[in-house]
Amino acid sequence: MKLQQNTNTVVRSDSFEESNYTIEASAKAFSILSDGLYANKIKAVIRELSTNAYDAHIDAGCPTKPFDIHLPDTFSLYFSIRDYGTGLSHEDCMNLYTTYFGSNKTDTNDAVGCLGLGSKSPFAYTDSFTVISYYHNVKRVYNAFKNEHDQPVFAMLDETETDEPNGIEVKFPVDDDDCWDFNNEAKEVYQHFKVKPNFIDCDAPNIEDIEFTIEGEGKDWGLRKSNAQLGCAIMGQVEYPIDADHFEGQVEVVLRSPINIYFEIGEVDITPSREALSYNQYTKDAIEARVKTILGEISETLTDSFASCETLWEARVKYANLTDSGNLLNRLTGVFDKTDLNWNDQHLWEDGSWNMRVLMPKGMNVKHIYKESWRKTVTNKDTATLDFTSAKELHIYFDDLKRGGIGRCKEALRDLVDVTDRWGDNKHEIYLFRETTIEEACKALGCKPDVFKKTSDLPSVSVSRSHRGGGRSEKRSKAACWNRQFCQWRDEQVDFNEGGYYVEINRYDIVLDGTRSHWVTPDHLVKLIKNHSSNNDHVELIGDGSITEGEWNAAPIYGIKSADVKKENFNAHGQWINLVDLAGSVVTAKYLDDIEPWYKDYVVWKRDSSDEVDKLGEILEHCSNAPQSLIEYVAENKFFSDRQEIKKMYSNACDTLDIEPPVTNSREVKNGVDWEEKHEKVLDSFPLLRMYLDNRDFSRWDKEEYVEFAKYIDMMGEKNEN
Repeated sequence: MKLQQNTNTVVRSDSFEESNYTIEASAKAFSILSDGLYANKIKAVIRELSTNAYDAHIDAGCPTKPFDIHLPDTFSLYFSIRDYGTGLSHEDCMNLYTTYFGSNKTDTNDAVGCLGLGSKSPFAYTDSFTVISYYHNVKRVYNAFKNEHDQPVFAMLDETETDEPNGIEVKFPVDDDDCWDFNNEAKEVYQHFKVKPNFIDCDAPNIEDIEFTIEGEGKDWGLRKSNAQLGCAIMGQVEYPIDADHFEGQVEVVLRSPINIYFEIGEVDITPSREALSYNQYTKDAIEARVKTILGEISETLTDSFASCETLWEARVKYANLTDSGNLLNRLTGVFDKTDLNWNDQHLWEDGSWNMRVLMPKGMNVKHIYKESWRKTVTNKDTATLDFTSAKELHIYFDDLKRGGIGRCKEALRDLVDVTDRWGDNKHEIYLFRETTIEEACKALGCKPDVFKKTSDLPSVSVSRSHRGGGRSEKRSKAACWNRQFCQWRDEQVDFNEGGYYVEINRYDIVLDGTRSHWVTPDHLVKLIKNHSSNNDHVELIGDGSITEGEWNAAPIYGIKSADVKKENFNAHGQWINLVDLAGSVVTAKYLDDIEPWYKDYVVWKRDSSDEVDKLGEILEHCSNAPQSLIEYVAENKFFSDRQEIKKMYSNACDTLDIEPPVTNSREVKNGVDWEEKHEKVLDSFPLLRMYLDNRDFSRWDKEEYVEFAKYIDMMGEKNEN
């Protein structure tokens, strides 16, 4: 991205001694540029590396190709990003990654980057990260780390041939406590990316599309369906909040609404952290000019949006949604007069006032059912108007019952609002049309029949009633339902006789073995079941039918209070499946079937095995006459090393479920295999190799060394045979 450059005219009255300012390359300076620069460090790393990947795809001529992302989770604690751009030569890697403010993107507005800081952004989170460059069939592995003086260092570790396509991969470890933050920040960063990344070996975050109430004709601005009073500039797929305090008049009013304004790269300036706009005159002029253009479009856009509505009711709802979105239209003066808004030559609001009010025909029986903000009870009263307000969600019912419709609607509203607190939630209201026909009700509102819900579809208010074809009664009780999208509990009424998946909760914490767990969630349990099941067509049945993978993912999970779980008749018919017990049985089955035969041997191996075995294995790949003892020794080690991830998953599962693993201390295991002795015995046959292993850094081995030692082992093998 091209940055705005200021040119100053300087008039000197005389000749003076002058000295230009410089920057000392100190640890403190590097820390400020890599760490202190960013307020939200996790979001910054994801954003900076992702925009670099996007720029790389622009350079390579593949802007519609997604790059790859791995987000950390409990079982794979690392973040990685891999693009398929042009890649970097060794010289470019060594220069660009070691030069702050060094960038190859400062002369083009096709690229988002410009300052040469984004590639160093991982230092804001970690002291060490890996960079892998795939460039013209050569793979080079680099390590960026802070040395003993806290200064960044960039070192090449390995160079090999590869068939991988060109590109750059960046990878670093993540703390277990930060997994949720990485996933949450990724949702925000990628919301504006036109091409969403591929999420590799991890769960993709739920990136919701932005919904707009109205949009500009060219899609270069839009009023969000959101209550956030904040205008945003989106440039280069990155969102920047706009500080409305820098503007005045109607421009300020627009910028205090939830409006997105899209700018081409370079149209506004940004701060070095790329977390905010730089409010120089260039940026302020650009924003003000765009807002004035938007003001000229709003009235025409609004009229066109009403024209596309099929009914008067739909136009009214659309306008109500507009005023919900920050009341922008109410606060704009001189743009349009709300009392003149029409749909199909009809006024939106018949009384001509500024209230969003629909008048009911004289004599029509309409009940308004609502909860006052200062009372716990639900009230119903006759009304001659239907009022839209920015703080309420309206539910429109038609009473098709001879009796009981009002009671059912009141009970339905109690399920939607908080009646336990007089100041609790009361954001829902019901309007119930009675003693009329559906045609007359539709005419009164200017709507189609599908706007109305029917009272007959609501459950009876009676405490209990019989199920069809069965003798059990319905018992509705308050429980919590797990919201997977927002990772939180939501209270709702549940029929305990219906059953389903549940966990016991105490103060909204899952109870494990009688104790509250503050960090285990239903998502942890579901993931355990998936990871430790032998297949993905799980496992347990509810009722008589099988449950598919898709149904499993959508099945609700309820939190039942400990007091209810302990009641004698809570699960009298076995209709409830305890998710904790299910996870425990699946994990235990995994242990008995797959892990138990080798678990204790693994513990001893892990305690005593040598890291040098990996080098022996790589040498063997180039051998043609290796001794059988060496082959068997490497194979034995490989058996256990291949099971390290399974052991880790099992241990994590035991920690989550508070299960005592079979072995907690390696000293408890008595095993006849002495791995240290076996290792020494193998190396006794290859004294030159032993000496080299003792004095050579593993990370600096190259292919030629493996080949030469393979020849040496082949020679020693032939010697032993002779």
